Amino acid sequence: MKDAGLSTAEYGELIPGDCNLWYLGCNEKLGCLRYKDHIFSWDFGDSSFDRVESFVFLLYFDKVLNKEQFETLMAKIQEGRTIDNMYDIPRHLKAKREGRSWTKTKEALEFRLRIKRFAARVHQHLQNEDFFFTDPGVPE
Repeated sequence: MKDAGLSTAEYGELIPGDCNLWYLGCNEKLGCLRYKDHIFSWDFGDSSFDRVESFVFLLYFDKVLNKEQFETLMAKIQEGRTIDNMYDIPRHLKAKREGRSWTKTKEALEFRLRIKRFAARVHQHLQNEDFFFTDPGVPE
């Protein structure tokens, strides 16, 4: 669980501590976690730390992770829940570095809805331009 290396302050200064794990739970993009025959996937605006937590628990249950690794990951998931928006990670890390408390931002409460609305507008536009979409799970 290394730093993602994506968080920078003014002047491009790298802020250490941005866990790769956080980006799974608080991004706006679609994604997928897979372990054996278990697939945890999400669409635009549907990222969730609940899903990441379930995935980590599955790895622990299957003894891929030891107790210490599991507890470390769960603590990072809990910290990620307090951020809940990948664009707030640099501000969270800066506050943490300066010993200030962190409160989830208004943007964290709204960004998933904004990206869902955007994706719906793009989908509608493409349909209006005669592009057809089929459900990949439904045979034609």
